Amino acid sequence: MTQHTTFFEFMSILVIINLIGCTSLQTIEAPPDKLHEQIRRENLVKVGDKVRIITENQKEHQFVVTAIYEDEIRGEDVIIPIDSISILETREFSTGKTVLLGLGITGTVLLIATALLLAAAAPMTF
Repeated sequence: MTQHTTFFEFMSILVIINLIGCTSLQTIEAPPDKLHEQIRRENLVKVGDKVRIITENQKEHQFVVTAIYEDEIRGEDVIIPIDSISILETREFSTGKTVLLGLGITGTVLLIATALLLAAAAPMTF
């Protein structure tokens, strides 16, 4: 019973790690005027999103959005005028990548576990 419990605990930990790691930065490609308009309408960025912003003066900012106003976007310690944003990246969860990675990890672990069980059950000959 202990071996089965340990195996399922191990699989649970792998699944949790997999779900945490399956996000990626998505670069929003649009001309500056259109990008600024979409930010203002809150189509691209919402409060709570983790973003990476590069401004016209090439300064890079990474933060969690705490507020979006007509003229600025705010993080905990940063205020950026929307009109100064030249590049915007948002962190997005990828369901497809998560499923594929999860299946790959699960399959590999099951293959190893099966091989170990078969090796343990085989009679030892010298």
